[in-house]
Amino acid sequence: MRRLKIARFATILLATLIVAATIPYHSVAAEALTGTTVHTSLAHTGWVAYSFDYPGDNSKVGIRLTYDIVDEWTAWTSDAVTFEVYRPGELPSSDREPDPLGRAHRLKCGVEYWEFNSETAGTYIVIAHNWEPLHRTVGIELTTFDVVHDSEGNIDFAASTPGPSLSFVSSSADQAALDLAAGPDWDTVSATVSSGGWVAYSFDYPGDKSDVGVLLNYDPVDAWTETIKDTIKLEIYRPGDLPSPNREPDPMGCACQIDRGVQYWEFNSETVGTYVIVVHNWDFLKRPVTVELTTFDVVRDRECNIDFVASGAGPVLTFVSEGP
Repeated sequence: MRRLKIARFATILLATLIVAATIPYHSVAAEALTGTTVHTSLAHTGWVAYSFDYPGDNSKVGIRLTYDIVDEWTAWTSDAVTFEVYRPGELPSSDREPDPLGRAHRLKCGVEYWEFNSETAGTYIVIAHNWEPLHRTVGIELTTFDVVHDSEGNIDFAASTPGPSLSFVSSSADQAALDLAAGPDWDTVSATVSSGGWVAYSFDYPGDKSDVGVLLNYDPVDAWTETIKDTIKLEIYRPGDLPSPNREPDPMGCACQIDRGVQYWEFNSETVGTYVIVVHNWDFLKRPVTVELTTFDVVRDRECNIDFVASGAGPVLTFVSEGP
């Protein structure tokens, strides 16, 4: 499935590269189309492609990406916002896996960087992605410069001069109706929960101690939902341990608040069976609440941060019931 998704992304990208040559720039949803510094906004799973010409003279070119959401989720997540660079004529295609010349690495939270030199002249492509785990839109800035290093081999940003001009090629905004899914392919369900109500979903788990993450997004988000404890609450129950008229609720876990409108819970277990997620709406103003639940199989990088790009779809959520 992931190979098919990547192939689809590659086909769409190649098509939009061709289309981009025939459409006027004013139709493109990007704030800065050309220059050594460009900037735009990327929705969740969105991407944007820029090209630049390189003379093949082995000169060192640096590319820096900065983004405007810097918190624990972007700090602890590998490749939440990142970019890769492709050689002339070597973009991914429908029958070839992506094989970039290079990928960005993190200088610090909010800043990604990559540097290269080459003997190959031609037009290179930079593709930036937003795989931010909380589904937020991210503002990004891409900058190129001709790299100068100091006597210790560190980059001297003050002495480095403007690099190749970046020209807008295409973006996911041009294909907004399509699923570009080059990033994580997660199982997501949504529902509207009435005041005082709840909704329950089940999922099967193999008992292999694999890590499963459960992400809850909800709306509305305001002072009433964020300052009153347990206004919106997610509980997970073990197989056969649902509450009953004769037994108090005894969930194996409850989600914790990680951001405004966002809760998260993660677990692993040796117990095989069907687990149940229950989301409650105890909004003080007695409003209906829209909830979105996402599961994924958690993959961590070498520093034990969640790698949301590598994390695949989690257990399928199946509607059980709702109340009252």
